[in-house]
Amino acid sequence: MTLISLKTASRLLDCTGFMNWHYGVTFNTILTINFEQLGMTSDAEIAKIRNKLNTALQQQIINGGRKYGDEQQHHYIYAMECSRDHGLHMHKVLAVPGYFAIRIKDWLQKWARRNFGEDVNPKAVHVRCNCVQNFTDRIFIQSKLVRYILKTTEDVTLLDQHGYPKSVKHMIGLKRGCTSQSFSTNRIAGSSQSISYGEQIRWCYQPVKQWEDVLNGWKLDDYRSRVSAQKFCKSIEGIEI
Repeated sequence: MTLISLKTASRLLDCTGFMNWHYGVTFNTILTINFEQLGMTSDAEIAKIRNKLNTALQQQIINGGRKYGDEQQHHYIYAMECSRDHGLHMHKVLAVPGYFAIRIKDWLQKWARRNFGEDVNPKAVHVRCNCVQNFTDRIFIQSKLVRYILKTTEDVTLLDQHGYPKSVKHMIGLKRGCTSQSFSTNRIAGSSQSISYGEQIRWCYQPVKQWEDVLNGWKLDDYRSRVSAQKFCKSIEGIEI
């Protein structure tokens, strides 16, 4: 079996928490690419198409942001896995702004046909997007998506936020064990540069110790509190007491 290591899973959660804390956005979309259905087997082929898709998505998000006055970078995390039914594939969770969310499905199918031909299997490249505004709904959707791509993390025992031992499977909220068949890859998981470990160091980000704190949206709450405090300070500038 090829599983996500505990260290890698923690890094992906740190990326998620940093994105919430620094940018104030949440993951709301999951994109899946089935490399086996596309006839891709080598690491070089997979890395090339992954980078090509990332570049195309970044252009759509950045150009759309400039057009609609809502600029945002392309934030994502991803994980590779291999199953008996679907073969080698990648799940990618990303933060899609509203102006792109309404057309990402059509855009992705056009991108797939352009890169793999008109007869490409539509199930080989597909996306689900759920753009909401409510804080609670945003955290619920993000938590569900992040838990999903972490489902093949090695099942070891950790201490939960109350100090009790709990398996990774239960911490992620899986009702049954999920495994990935063995496969070879140079990188089983990763993130965008915008939320990478280097960016976290640059902005002096302090990651949370408990997985539940990220999944429950604590860092997004930190962002909201910080923005509210900045607005308040700005509102009282120049007021004489």
